[in-house]
Parts: sequence; C-alpha cells; structure tokens
Amino acid sequence: MTDQDIAELAGYAPYTQIMAVHMKSINHCLLTREQLKDRLSSKKITNRIIIPSDGEWADMR
Repeated sequence: MTDQDIAELAGYAPYTQIMAVHMKSINHCLLTREQLKDRLSSKKITNRIIIPSDGEWADMR
C-alpha cells in the first residue's frame, strides 16, 4: 500500500486504527517509515496510524 492508499483507507473507515507493518518487505521498501510519517502528517491522520519500528510491539486493543 502507498501513503495514498492508507489515507484513502483512513477516510473510508474514520473510526479505525491502522498499523503499517512489513515496511522493509521487497514490495514496500521504496517507502521508508519516515517518508510515510511525513506524507501522512500532511493529511492530518497520523494520530490513527501506527508505524512500529523493527522489533517494536504494538497493542491494538
């Protein structure tokens, strides 16, 4: 998914939390975590997007 895809998903489901994972997988490696954070911050939805670091655990409860 691209940053635009994530923004669209957030728009369709405004009540959800979204977690971006597998950022270093071959099909996602063109977009870094920092780039994703920057692009999503301009859309004002970063409070609903979780982008964990490598090895970081995130609780979605």
